[in-house]
Amino acid sequence: MKKSAIHSRAGLFLTEMIFSILVLALTSAVCIQLFASARSNQKEARNWNHIEELIISAGEIMEGTDGNPDQFLNLMPEGELSGNNLLYFYDSQWAPCSETNAVWKLTVSLSHASDYKQAVLAFQNADGTLVHQQTIRFPRLTSKKEAN
Repeated sequence: MKKSAIHSRAGLFLTEMIFSILVLALTSAVCIQLFASARSNQKEARNWNHIEELIISAGEIMEGTDGNPDQFLNLMPEGELSGNNLLYFYDSQWAPCSETNAVWKLTVSLSHASDYKQAVLAFQNADGTLVHQQTIRFPRLTSKKEAN
């Protein structure tokens, strides 16, 4: 009888060890998922920060110029003029690149009227999906000569 009592303690210990390993494996899996999610969120935040920087740059260009594509290209020279649009291509690190290596595409559509100047910025990813679109509009300032 004493042998079976010793044997049941070993079985209980083995069960506790299996349960402990199972709990550790589950918590490890949860931690790995959290780390992967944090990395993904970091990449997404970095992309949104670059988009925000480009919108701010375009806004400053629009505010300081008359909205002419040539002036825009002087201040943001990496672009190409395509019809009425300016096209900018960026790689995965947001460095300017050619269209063939592009992961991001920025299309700037400039327009103006007698009382305002406007730019529509459209950001697309590599598969052509529209990620974000922003319209920037500033009043067109007239000089004293034009007003008279």
